[in-house]
Amino acid sequence: MGIETMVSIWPQIDWRSENYEEMKQQGLLVKANSGIDVQMVFHGNNVFLDATNPRTRKYVWEKIRKNYADIGVKAFWLDEAEPEFTTYDFESYRYFAGPVSEVGNIYPREYARMFYVGQKENGQEDS
Repeated sequence: MGIETMVSIWPQIDWRSENYEEMKQQGLLVKANSGIDVQMVFHGNNVFLDATNPRTRKYVWEKIRKNYADIGVKAFWLDEAEPEFTTYDFESYRYFAGPVSEVGNIYPREYARMFYVGQKENGQEDS
């Protein structure tokens, strides 16, 4: 019938996620400059993956490849690509690339880049 599955991907990592501790230890998450590292509350405490970090993009794409791309999923809806912090206090957060108040606008580009590069490396022509 020509139907393809699209998977909605959000860059939030819940504290209860099986990936949270490993990502935190490897420095793959957005960091708060002070206080508790909760950047959004959505059915629990969440932090954002740091799409500006090349190691994060590689780590996350590997999860996407293994769990979706390798079984034929080619279309991804990259939601929450701003990202939407609980409070829009951009001075409070830091990306691998620098303070969010200075480099915050590159996040959506780097988030999309993770999929574009991953899909190309995976041999997908229509990404």
